[in-house]
Amino acid sequence: MDELDKNHRQNDDPFDSSGDGRMYENTENTALCPVRAFELYLSKLNPSLDSLWQRPKAFDNFNESDSVWYCNAPLSKNTLGSLMKTISVEYKLSKVYTNHCIRSTAVSVLDNNNFEVRHIMRVSGHKSETSIRSYSRQLTECKQREISHTLTSVCAQSTTEIVPVSTEAEQSSSTNLPSSPVLTHNFSASQETVHFHSGAFSSGWSITVNFNY
Repeated sequence: MDELDKNHRQNDDPFDSSGDGRMYENTENTALCPVRAFELYLSKLNPSLDSLWQRPKAFDNFNESDSVWYCNAPLSKNTLGSLMKTISVEYKLSKVYTNHCIRSTAVSVLDNNNFEVRHIMRVSGHKSETSIRSYSRQLTECKQREISHTLTSVCAQSTTEIVPVSTEAEQSSSTNLPSSPVLTHNFSASQETVHFHSGAFSSGWSITVNFNY
């Protein structure tokens, strides 16, 4: 059962408890393995105190070779609550982060990588999809690029689209512009080319076409 908080109350169904989040080892990069880091932390706790979050020793009294890195005193609620803010200020990060930033970032990363909302909820502990959606109000640049490439690939399926061109006689006998100023419109996997009729634009006009890939 999870601890009681704003998302989990005493009368909640035990099966709704968020317990599907797991932390697996990183075998490719042991220096950044979360399991190894957690095991190291547990091995350095003060055995005289049955508390997960303990106050670290003062820097002057700290030695990496010590078997215990923490004092026989727990961290206070206020210290834990402002931990990310303290880290941000002390190490001069680009902005001041909060503890909630970690949760928000995790949800956003999972959502951007196409995990289903119901799966994210089982890990994050949120009880409604609305709460999850609030973290995804804007598309990331990576997602915008992916959408753009998807739409472009559909266009690329038609290699060439040719707009019918009127004959020279029809052009000379008519002072009106063609129904479309486009002569040909060619698509390929990496290039898009547009050719215009010679008289498509009035004298003195110029046109710029930008294609983003």
